[in-house]
This record gives sequence, C-alpha cells and structure tokens, in this order.
Amino acid sequence: MLSVRWKAGAAATERGARLMAATEARFGRYRDLPGVAIAALRLRRSWPTLDGAVALSLAAQPLKRTTRSISVWQSEEHLLAFLHSPAHLAIVRRYRGRLSIRSVIWSSGSFNPACARDEAERHLSD
Repeated sequence: MLSVRWKAGAAATERGARLMAATEARFGRYRDLPGVAIAALRLRRSWPTLDGAVALSLAAQPLKRTTRSISVWQSEEHLLAFLHSPAHLAIVRRYRGRLSIRSVIWSSGSFNPACARDEAERHLSD
C-alpha cells in the first residue's frame, strides 16, 4: 500500500484519550482514483485547522482501486463534526454509488502511529 506521512492536526499536542477511525474504500472504476486522490489531499492540507483533529494517514492501492484513511480525534463529537462538514459531504456525494466502504472506530488511551496502522489493518482485514 502506498502511503503519505502522518499529518498532525490542530489537537496533536493535546493529551488524553483518542478516538481512531479507519476507512477503506473500494472503487468500481480506475478513472475515479485521480479525483479521489486530489480530494483526499485537499482535506489533508486543511487538517491542521480542524478542531479536535489529532492526526491523519492516507494510503492507496491503485491497482486494487482501494484507498484507506486513518483519522485520529480527541472525541466522537469532533469526528462527527468532520463527517458532517461541507468539504467531507461534497466528496461523499460525488462518489456515492461508485464505491463500497468499510469503516471501523475504536478508542485508545494514547496515539502511536505504528500501533494505529496495525490496529486499522487488523480491523479492516476481518
């Protein structure tokens, strides 16, 4: 899987428990991947400004038409605010019906990038 470095969010230096969210999207058409990549990188660029955002990891397997994200939040409320944000909803609406999605959410007492990737892999492989 090709991945970009973790991106720190506005709450990266804050202490406390973390909410992790991992999502895997499988696209039906290769031609959707460039648009998805651009949209994901735009969201990543805004990550440091998002309230409650701790970290973000993006990855893709282009030949399998698959993308993955791991987002780390201070709370469920922060995650829900992001999921209902205009930027995220615009992407969801654009690609609705052209992909299948699996998502998982779990809590952790702290954030460790390697552990988060391992845990996401474990959850999404089930």
